[in-house]
Amino acid sequence: MNIQMRDRGQITLPSTVRKSLNLRKGSKISLSQVGNSFVLSKYKSLVKEAQNITKNKPYPIDEMLADLDVIRQEMYDEKYGHK
Repeated sequence: MNIQMRDRGQITLPSTVRKSLNLRKGSKISLSQVGNSFVLSKYKSLVKEAQNITKNKPYPIDEMLADLDVIRQEMYDEKYGHK
């Protein structure tokens, strides 16, 4: 899919993309560089994700810390590419 950049670096996401990601006016998106490419994705609040994970069930601290290491590595890989 090709789109054209306008003045001041603005782009318009096609409606099919906006609908598939449930994006509306004011929605936040993340832009990550992977090598010579960029990836746009729906913004995910890590706080909200953590709240959803721990909702209605205990979450032992050792598991939480282990999962945190995995999440940090995923975020690093997403931002800088694989090591």
